[in-house]
Amino acid sequence: MRDIAIIGGGASGIYAALLIADRNPNLKITIFEKEQKLGKKLCATGNGHCNLLNKDYSPANFNHTLLVENAMSRFSFDDLLNVFSSWGIPLIDRDGLFYPANYHAPSFANYLSALLEKRGVEVRLGVSVKDYSRSGDGYLLKTNEGEFSFGKLIIATGGKSTPKLGSDGSMFDVLRRHGYEISELQSGLAPIRVKEKLPKALDGERHAAKVRVFVNNICYYEEAGEILFKKDGLSGIVMFNVNSFILRNGFGEETKIRLDLFPGEDVSAYLRGDKEQCLLTEPLYEEVAAQAKKNGVPMDIAVHELEYTFKASYGFENSQVTIGGLIDSEVSMNLESKREPHVFFTGECLNVDGFCGGFNLTWALLSALLVAEQITR
Repeated sequence: MRDIAIIGGGASGIYAALLIADRNPNLKITIFEKEQKLGKKLCATGNGHCNLLNKDYSPANFNHTLLVENAMSRFSFDDLLNVFSSWGIPLIDRDGLFYPANYHAPSFANYLSALLEKRGVEVRLGVSVKDYSRSGDGYLLKTNEGEFSFGKLIIATGGKSTPKLGSDGSMFDVLRRHGYEISELQSGLAPIRVKEKLPKALDGERHAAKVRVFVNNICYYEEAGEILFKKDGLSGIVMFNVNSFILRNGFGEETKIRLDLFPGEDVSAYLRGDKEQCLLTEPLYEEVAAQAKKNGVPMDIAVHELEYTFKASYGFENSQVTIGGLIDSEVSMNLESKREPHVFFTGECLNVDGFCGGFNLTWALLSALLVAEQITR
């Protein structure tokens, strides 16, 4: 019997293996990854640059779970920086966003794989865990390549977002069979579909804006950023966050999204002449003009109040993180199961999700630290 099985070779699973091996080199650790490559999703994060951490280190950037608050009370931001330093990974700070110094996610993932090999962590690729059962003082894993015995399990399988990169949500079915409660799974950090029919010419247009979310004319959220108009909706980092905010809070199709294309600026002089002399591209000018006419307001008012109605998220295939997962009450503050001894959970399979900007990879490391500390104490 080996000591520890880690199911899932994404960020949190890799981090957990390294942290445990650093604390106790004698433990025999195996990572089971159903894909043919470790860290497949990690390679795509941060537009391929791998935004690992964010200096805005606060529970407010997550779905306000007690698990995050507890973890952040245990480990400071400097503690997280020191982990990467201990692994020989230099980071660069770009306006509070921390990346590997080479700014290249695939190289970072390859480096982590080399660290695992150096520490003697066994990695089994292309192996899917179908179920597990109690066996003596440990657990028997049932996989597509046979059965394996371990003393402890760490489940680090992620959510359902971007299934082409390995996160298909299949482990949630296993957990339900074991009696665990899984909250509703939704596609967070994704583009938004709107009810309004957008002009074809608007597809692909970009413009900076202040975005506000209204329900019953009450503003619940606002953020500034670049908007990417799509044929049936809105995209861009700010819209990814808006999508997560709407779904987290259970807001429905009454939700209004208002765009201020020139926040705090009086641009009336640029909107009274010919559209060729306008600050807006022609497709965006036409969209502002159409909304101005529809609402019976001047162009210089409409440009601050473009309004769209939330219809739906784009879905898991276009999302970066899963909202929902194993509920907080199923685990201790050290992320050990309350149902099954020596079963732990890390990362996105828990009901923890953050906004864009490195927060979800921050949680991957925080949760791995909690589990590694508990297992090796």
